[in-house]
Amino acid sequence: MSSFICESCGKHIIDTDQGYISECEHYPLNKRSKPMSNKWEFFIAGVQFHQAKTVINELEEGTELELIPDPENKYDPNAVEILYCSIESNVPTMLGFVPKKFSPEVAAFLEIAESPICVITALDPKAKPWEQIKVVIKEAEIEEEAA
Repeated sequence: MSSFICESCGKHIIDTDQGYISECEHYPLNKRSKPMSNKWEFFIAGVQFHQAKTVINELEEGTELELIPDPENKYDPNAVEILYCSIESNVPTMLGFVPKKFSPEVAAFLEIAESPICVITALDPKAKPWEQIKVVIKEAEIEEEAA
């Protein structure tokens, strides 16, 4: 996998085994050799270094989390923060990051997806910190109204 900036329009392009991930007129989605992955499931990275322990008892399977790209991150220019926003306090709590293994694809996906979501799929407060919170990132399923 590699990434580059389109010289014509300046958009970030990810070139993976599945094809191009970001969209610009010079590297359009329909020119991919293979379809892009649109779902990632993993344990949140860096949980032990952030504030997950302060809100772990508020979290549950099915809780939706926020995804915030962090291009200024000194360890990973494709970093994506994962945050929990409590209903009571409405203050975001940093849980950790998308693992670096997935961050280039997820960062590009966030640029082109219409309704990306991040949802907790497994939670074990007694596990090692890096195995406490498992999430899935995907396009939200839009329910169609009955006629």
